[in-house]
Amino acid sequence: MNTHRLIQSANSCAPKRKALWLALGLTLGMTGVAYGQSTTGTIFGTAPVAQGETVVIKSASGVTRVVPVDASGRYSAGSLPLSTYTVTLMRNGTSLESKDGVTLTVGAGTQVSFTGSAPAGTTNLSGLTVTANALPPIDVSQVDSRTVITADQLKKLPIPRSAEAIATLAPGVNSGSGYYTSPTGQTLISFGGSSVAENAYYINGFNTTDPLHNFGGITLPYGSIDQEQVLTGGYSAAYGRSDGGVLSMVGKRGTNEWHFGASVTWVPSGLQASPANAYYPVGPQYLTGPGSRQGQIYQYRNNNTAWEHIEDVYVGGPLIKDKLFFFGSVEADHQVSGDSVPTVNGNTETTYSVNSPKWYAKVDWNITDNNILELTGASNKREYSGNNYGYSYAPGQTQGTRGSYIGPATHTKDGADVWIAKYTGYITDNLTVEALYGKMVQTDYSQASPSPDAAIVNPDNQNPAFTPNGTIKGTQPYTTANDPRAHDKTSNLRLDVNYKIGSHSITAGIDNLTTNSIDIGTAPTGPGYYWVYGHGAANLP
Repeated sequence: MNTHRLIQSANSCAPKRKALWLALGLTLGMTGVAYGQSTTGTIFGTAPVAQGETVVIKSASGVTRVVPVDASGRYSAGSLPLSTYTVTLMRNGTSLESKDGVTLTVGAGTQVSFTGSAPAGTTNLSGLTVTANALPPIDVSQVDSRTVITADQLKKLPIPRSAEAIATLAPGVNSGSGYYTSPTGQTLISFGGSSVAENAYYINGFNTTDPLHNFGGITLPYGSIDQEQVLTGGYSAAYGRSDGGVLSMVGKRGTNEWHFGASVTWVPSGLQASPANAYYPVGPQYLTGPGSRQGQIYQYRNNNTAWEHIEDVYVGGPLIKDKLFFFGSVEADHQVSGDSVPTVNGNTETTYSVNSPKWYAKVDWNITDNNILELTGASNKREYSGNNYGYSYAPGQTQGTRGSYIGPATHTKDGADVWIAKYTGYITDNLTVEALYGKMVQTDYSQASPSPDAAIVNPDNQNPAFTPNGTIKGTQPYTTANDPRAHDKTSNLRLDVNYKIGSHSITAGIDNLTTNSIDIGTAPTGPGYYWVYGHGAANLP
């Protein structure tokens, strides 16, 4: 019987999803307001009340904010780009006290308070560094459950080089089944028992979640992560489209000093532990006789390893000091000479290679002290290619035997390119506006080279009494094939407005996300239906 292609074309079917979210929040007190898919932080504190007092906040990347101290002795500056800051208390143009090395935590407030006791005209350069563990014991500005990991911590932590591995440092986060992976091959994660398809991914405030299956999302090169924020519960409506958890990555940016570096990571297959083989179970509950397979090999896995080497290069610094900055990085991850041996259900052994290139670039323009423009580009890809050989298990063998060359394995290219523009405007001392627009194009290329024969499914269910020389599998390794033209397009427009009224803060926002999936679908391979074997023989285990 002939089959017809079921693949959807761009002209016949292009599923489109569009979602619009509105969020409005009221925060009591100005102790560190965080809004939207935050990529920024807040500096707040107290100072002695005196006429003509202001606080000057200046970052290593040239951002300068001047905020007044109110009648109650409080000050606050929100939506500050992540950086290292110097915070100075001024009175009528004279510096009274200064705090150097103040670092921010994404989406949170950092308290820097002054005594104002220094004599006029002097500066206290004690080098106070305010970090996450130096925050007040109770941070009333946050009601969610979050964990933030910084670049300095990542340098010291012995964990796999992925955003998902970082997220497992948060309480209640666990790796999911290896059966489901992200578009770039990463094992997905579960938040508090939710499924791996209920999470949201962000890069610099832009939603990079896989738009078709919601299996993970696009992430940054490991060395380009400035901070990763993991939200596990209680987060606001601004993080819609997720009921599991949120991975929000903020990339590094250039500063007034040039920095560059490179690294190489090498993992030889010979130093990896051999994966364990799998066997049919043994026990009195399993029948004996000519059809029994108990104790026999089910999958030979000892050689399922691969070489891997990773190269990283980064550079960052000022194009125009205090005004225009650049940061860029490239990561190349190669797995070569990999070997994948099938179970007795499969009919092919595959030798493969995987290339996973990533790059990240960011330009920051301090147009004025009150207007900042950020441009971000990022790419995360994975290309898989290989060769198929026949493979069979004979009764009594401790491992299978490779047969003749069949043809190339399914060639896949997955991943996405992301472009983001973000504007931050400090309109007045009390009014801040953030606007973000970004686009993502995700590739779902898959090109199979099927045999013209029909596929045989579950060949291990054949009665070995009738196939004493091994199961009959055929040369067709695939039951369906994807349309190689499949891809997705996503655009995201966000607007966040924050207004401070005395000791209160009101935040409102709009989030418009549009997704198009084009040329998705599968079609059966071969000239007709495929064969499926069931448990028909009484003497099968």
